Amino acid sequence: MYESPNYRTRRELWGSLQILSNTFSEPWVIVGDFNAFVFNHEKSGGSTNGSHPDEDFKQWIDDGLLVDLGFSGTTFTWNRGSVSIRLDRVIANESWRSLFCEAAVVHLPKYKSDHCPLWLRLNPASNDSARCDRPFRFLAPWVMHEGFSCVVKDAWRDGVNWGDGLNSFYDTVKIWNRKTFGNIFLNKKTHLVAWNNVCKPKVNGGLGLRHLKHQNSAFMCKLGWGLVHQINHLWARMLRAKYHCGNDILSEMKSCGNSSRLWRAVVRNWDHVANGLVWNIGNGLNTRFWSDVWVPGYGKLCDVAVGPVSNNELSASVASYVTPSGDWDWSQFEGRIPNEVSMRIVAISPPSEVHGNNKISWKYTKDGLFSVKTAYHSIMNSSNLEQNKVWSRIWHLHVPQRIRSFLWLCAHNKLLTNEERAKRGMEDQAFYSRCNGRCEDILHAIRDCPKARNVWMRLVNPRHWHVFFNMDLHRRIHLNLHKQFGVEQMDWSVVFSVASWSLWKWRNDELFAIGSNIRGDQYFIIMNRVKSILNDVKDGAGLKLKKPARVNKVVRWTKPEAGNLGSCSILMAEMWGVLSGIELAWQRGSRKLEVEMDSLVVCGMVQGTTVETHPCFPMLNRIHNLLRRDWEVVFRHSYREGNRATDAMASLGHGAGFGLNCFLTPPPSCMPRGKKKKRVVEISPPPVRGRKTRGRAISHSPVRSLTTPSSPESIHSEEAEIAKQNNRNVSDYATPKLDGLQHSIRRPSIQTNSFEIKPATIQLLQANGQFGGSLVEDPKNHILNFLEICDTFKHNGVSDDAIHLMLFPFSLRDKAKVWLQSLLEGLITTWE
Repeated sequence: MYESPNYRTRRELWGSLQILSNTFSEPWVIVGDFNAFVFNHEKSGGSTNGSHPDEDFKQWIDDGLLVDLGFSGTTFTWNRGSVSIRLDRVIANESWRSLFCEAAVVHLPKYKSDHCPLWLRLNPASNDSARCDRPFRFLAPWVMHEGFSCVVKDAWRDGVNWGDGLNSFYDTVKIWNRKTFGNIFLNKKTHLVAWNNVCKPKVNGGLGLRHLKHQNSAFMCKLGWGLVHQINHLWARMLRAKYHCGNDILSEMKSCGNSSRLWRAVVRNWDHVANGLVWNIGNGLNTRFWSDVWVPGYGKLCDVAVGPVSNNELSASVASYVTPSGDWDWSQFEGRIPNEVSMRIVAISPPSEVHGNNKISWKYTKDGLFSVKTAYHSIMNSSNLEQNKVWSRIWHLHVPQRIRSFLWLCAHNKLLTNEERAKRGMEDQAFYSRCNGRCEDILHAIRDCPKARNVWMRLVNPRHWHVFFNMDLHRRIHLNLHKQFGVEQMDWSVVFSVASWSLWKWRNDELFAIGSNIRGDQYFIIMNRVKSILNDVKDGAGLKLKKPARVNKVVRWTKPEAGNLGSCSILMAEMWGVLSGIELAWQRGSRKLEVEMDSLVVCGMVQGTTVETHPCFPMLNRIHNLLRRDWEVVFRHSYREGNRATDAMASLGHGAGFGLNCFLTPPPSCMPRGKKKKRVVEISPPPVRGRKTRGRAISHSPVRSLTTPSSPESIHSEEAEIAKQNNRNVSDYATPKLDGLQHSIRRPSIQTNSFEIKPATIQLLQANGQFGGSLVEDPKNHILNFLEICDTFKHNGVSDDAIHLMLFPFSLRDKAKVWLQSLLEGLITTWE
């Protein structure tokens, strides 16, 4: 029977059924979808204003003295979305229930419908007793067994037709399977550790196995990444068009009622994809400064902002927070975000049209490309799991794998002692007969038992007895793997591991009568096993090579630079070193340059090609643009030991202020040590780059000063200036301000719409080399380059003289710009 979803129609039907139940006394039963439910517990989910129990339906059942036969199986027979209700049921009168008193109703799994089928079983006992023939299934392990071929030959012997041979094979192979393999369900071993703990990484106490549910989610994340990274591919465009995702890279993913299973799975895991995406800043146009994720290591800046952020600011792009000269405009945001976030922004190259469009990258990998492994770990939230050093120590022990597995079970407190067996219902009591009825836990089995205690008293130094025999299980494992408690001068972690495993093995042998008689002294047996393991480890590792002799070198000091870039990765710090070094070489007039670096990865990236999703791609683009100029640059990998003075200079960047700092005299860390004479080699060290220790990244920004003072007074004044610069804020290291420049240069009067200085013009001037006022720079070459660029500008009758005066300040930096600011007001009136 099926009742209408309309309430009035159902009410008319219940009136007719009421008449039937009162006049018809014969046994009868009704099965179907009543589109109503009786009690509140028969519904799950939905809003409070949704459907409620139908009182008229309940009244009809009570008035007709009808019986609900109940059910077994799933609780609800219908579901849609988050709402589940028991709409289908079996109702009978008392006569029918008395006739079929054993009848039962089963809710079967639904298939191609949103309702579960109902199975009315009149006599379940007889149905269960009747054995149904199972379909024959061919099992793959049969083929790998050496005796299977004989079974096939016996069934398909000569003179037997095809049908009889097949039937004979069915019966024979079933008997052979029971004798050979037995019941595999009875051969299952006890699960000692929960599956969720087994799936954790090894450093978190697991075995590193993959959880299938989370692994499938990681595979769905790969499809979600393809919808973002491969947005122009045919399959991505078809899915986006079919489910109306729009043309935005990070669009909102939704599923509708007729969505495919694949699309619903992608939508369910879309949050994992969105949490792993980060913007690599190029031109900064389509990335919002406050509302998008673009700062490495942090989420949206609006979530970490000190104060409120207006709606207009939430939609502002990253490019709008850049000064006309192309540097970060710190005045707009420096005081509104934490200092550690500012340190991250310092290490990011400001947006520029030269860098191209912004790119999406995967933040969990170094190259920015998606990987299923990192997606799985992000879903498992492995980085936030508690890490205990004892797990790493266990897996790095130089002992056989069975001993490491034994210690891993001990650390989880999951050894099958009598106490654990009693908890699992495998034993009636937790006591051990050989220890006078004491409860046997792990500590008792491998330490406090009289037989085990006698062994430990011979292995442990007597002065450590009070500590060794009074620790709990976890502290016992931790201390014995990290400290020395033994009498013998051996690796105590190996002795402790081998002794604990041996005592446990002897306990099991005695308990299960595998080999209760131990031949020899237990102490000497353990020590012989330890010596054998240590000898194997020593033979496998080989002899340690002696350290090579050092050759210290004194270099000719040529005022290198070191500085602090902020907080970034090691790779980005090396990139900044290469970029600043070749920029400095170009400004000094070098046209044949050999760059040595100790980072083989960076050396390969600079000379090769890199994917656009890489976090360092904008900086690599700047390096490649510099290399396209008219000069010859060769990159070569060199080990750090090749120039220890350069390595020492890089270490000074940890305490230096932002920007490049010029060292006029060698720091003490770069001076030769020892009384022996050193071999002097005159070399010119390249500009040193900052390095990154664990958790803090150091690098440097473009050079600030290269002028050599000619007197001690000037040296002290310049050192004071450097010290003053080290105390400056982050915003002080943005592009030098133009305040005061209008006083020294009397700008010509021109119409506002006739000439406009655009950011691209300023970037062009800076990219072709600014003049800083150092002795190694040639002012004539700078003027010639500046004039060549200015000759390309012709605007509405504006004179060349006016163009030169307005653009010239942007071609200066450092001391040259300070000199221009120090001139009298209106001193410069014409270009000549």
